[in-house]
Parts: sequence; C-alpha cells; structure tokens
Amino acid sequence: FVVLAEDDALAPDGAVAMWRDTAANVLYWTTSTSSKIQRIALTGVNPAVQQMSTIDTGWVMGRSGIAVDNSVSPVRVYWSDTDQKYGISKQTWGKSDEEYWLNELVNQDYIFAPRALSIDRTSQSLYYTDSGLGKIFK
Repeated sequence: FVVLAEDDALAPDGAVAMWRDTAANVLYWTTSTSSKIQRIALTGVNPAVQQMSTIDTGWVMGRSGIAVDNSVSPVRVYWSDTDQKYGISKQTWGKSDEEYWLNELVNQDYIFAPRALSIDRTSQSLYYTDSGLGKIFK
C-alpha cells in the first residue's frame, strides 16, 4: 500500500467514497467528517492533493458517494449527503458559487438516503442508490 497524502491537513479524514478518472488518472474522494471533496493525480512525482470548496465543506454532512463527469472541462462532480433532504449535489470543479441540488435538476420531490453514484457519459445520466428506499434511480 502507498500513502497518497502524508500531510495531516490533506489526508483523507474519514474518506467514505472515491472515484477514479481513468482517462486523466486522477483519484477523487469525499469525506464524512469534514465534507471535503479532494483529488490527487496518480502519476508524476509528489503530486499535490487539491480540494474543491462547497457550501458545506468543514461540516459533518454524512457524505456517502461521489461521481465525476469528465466529459466536460473542468470536470463536474456529483456527491451524495445522507444527512440532507436533497441529498445529491453537483458542482463544476473550481466554481464554488455553482452548486445545485439534484432534485432541482430532475424534479425529484424527495431523495431519502442516497449512497452510491454512477454516471453514464453517453446518455449524460446519473444513477444512484437510495438505501432508505432500497432502490436504484436514474
């Protein structure tokens, strides 16, 4: 095993979900203890951990899933928060003022307990599991 981040300030504190962008060879993850979304290049010498700021970074939000759409530039990040009524959000990397709840995007009246996320880049569809409802949604 290789430790990706030695610095305690950048280490994945309570990392709960990750996504690997195979095209760019970048690993993304989210944490439950401070609701951070971070990434690191898996190539190069001493790659640096980068962090995306969201409106709830620094708060314990129950993050449980992450997916990255790399068909756009900069990439678009989706994450699930089990502690939120509208528990799936999306944001373009580097644009902290551009955060949306998924229910606003797809007219979902209620998302109970979203967990795992997956993106179909061909159809631009987001799939997610809802552990509270026991179903998979598109």
